[in-house]
Amino acid sequence: PLTIMQKETRCTSSPLVRSFSDFIIRGHKLQRFAAPVQKEISRVVVVSWIARRSSVMWPERAFCDDRYFVCNEWEHLSTRTLGRVVKNEKEVLEALRNLQKSKFSDGREMYFIDADYNTLTLEQQLQCDIQTDVMVGPHGAGLTHQMFLPDRARLIELFVDGSSANKHFHNMARWRGRVGDMYQGVTLDNPVPVDKVVNLVQAAVEKVVVS
Repeated sequence: PLTIMQKETRCTSSPLVRSFSDFIIRGHKLQRFAAPVQKEISRVVVVSWIARRSSVMWPERAFCDDRYFVCNEWEHLSTRTLGRVVKNEKEVLEALRNLQKSKFSDGREMYFIDADYNTLTLEQQLQCDIQTDVMVGPHGAGLTHQMFLPDRARLIELFVDGSSANKHFHNMARWRGRVGDMYQGVTLDNPVPVDKVVNLVQAAVEKVVVS
């Protein structure tokens, strides 16, 4: 209930949110991959596109194992239908992949991941989270994973199809300590303007701390 709201929070850098993030990462024994335990700060900036696609099976059915999701209770589910799907996603993905070829003035590099969390286990999702430096995608539940990003990471939330009033992920970003322009919420038409998305991501990559 605290995140489903249309008002911007005044709270920042909540120790409870940070502790929860650490608890989940350590609970899955993934802390060895987290930035604080690395000997050097990586100069490779990882950009992850958090996809929203309707052509996938419901996660409850795909990953049921009778421990948490009893399989026979989900047999009626077929393809998952989602709103706020980027209509020209293929063009956006191609442009972001091409951005990897960019030469940055300080020698940093960019690596791009197309992350469809509907097809990944929770552990695989967390592994993606803790190596992501710029998370970008349309407004949707997948952006909750910004809670598990490194401290230097940035979040770009794309408001499409009338979702701009929602402050869920703005507030979560602030609670996680992403202040100033470390969070950006941008209202776009759908299909989205590819050049604008690329420019937003490129600017974010250039601002990630690499030294």
